[in-house]
Amino acid sequence: DMARLRERQVAGDQDEARRIAHSLKGASGALGAVMVQGRAAELEAAIRDGAALVEIEHLSSLVATGYQELVAALRMVLPEPESEAVAASVSGETLAHLERLLQEDDLGAGDALRAALPGLAHSFPAEALARLARQVENYDFQAALDTLHTAKSRAGEAT
Repeated sequence: DMARLRERQVAGDQDEARRIAHSLKGASGALGAVMVQGRAAELEAAIRDGAALVEIEHLSSLVATGYQELVAALRMVLPEPESEAVAASVSGETLAHLERLLQEDDLGAGDALRAALPGLAHSFPAEALARLARQVENYDFQAALDTLHTAKSRAGEAT
């Protein structure tokens, strides 16, 4: 999403760039990443206020670095699954529940996603999880469902 934000910024589409920054702020907040959320809020404000491109690039870099640090920290603190079979069955049940909520446009999808994040972090790329969290935060459940299906498919190919 940082690449899309930069692309929109260079193209002069400030509204879309600001919307992407706003979504990043919401996704990081949903994950409880207060520092990243604050950086994303600064980025959103800079875009909204028409700050110089060099400042926006600097803030974009800080947000990207914050997301990378968050992913690294999550990977360090999340427990390893006891076994692949147990992890797969738990993930399968968790994914089925999350999918059902997304299909039904159920607002409980946000809570289900937060509960599922530790297990999903072992199977899905961090970028996909961040995109999924942002889409759920924005109540874009169809896009979230598409992202979940794509991530599941890619995770299946990697095994």
